[in-house]
Amino acid sequence: MTGVGVALLGAVSMAAGIVLSKRWQRPPDVSQLSLTGWQLIFGGLLLLPLAAWSEGIPTTLEPQHLLGYGYLILPGGVLGYGLWFAGVQRLPAFSASLLGMLSPLTATVLGFLWMGESFGSLQWLGTLCIASALTCPLWVSLKRRSTQPSRHELTR
Repeated sequence: MTGVGVALLGAVSMAAGIVLSKRWQRPPDVSQLSLTGWQLIFGGLLLLPLAAWSEGIPTTLEPQHLLGYGYLILPGGVLGYGLWFAGVQRLPAFSASLLGMLSPLTATVLGFLWMGESFGSLQWLGTLCIASALTCPLWVSLKRRSTQPSRHELTR
């Protein structure tokens, strides 16, 4: 039951983040990279006490740990979140909310293809549910756009 509560909290947090990112827009004199960096720093500082409490403070840091942190910071953090926030600012809120469902689907497919993970019927069912959840609203959105007149047609 705890997992369901945490998943719901994550969904609410993501929805709030998308809406607030759209409303508060990036200041014109701040680069996307700078904004993303500050958001990651403050988010990390916010989570630091919880991580220290639940996991403890590391006693040693070895080179492979630092390489792992570097990977998480650069491609996993700065690049990934930089692209995410740039997309959220350019896309309508509905379309941006669909991007969040791509994360578990992408992880599932990559795990299957590159890590050789095997799936049981429950995992395949979950993958199908996620793909359906992405496809149905996307299809409705595209259908709605195709029936609406274009800007050029409205100005005639």
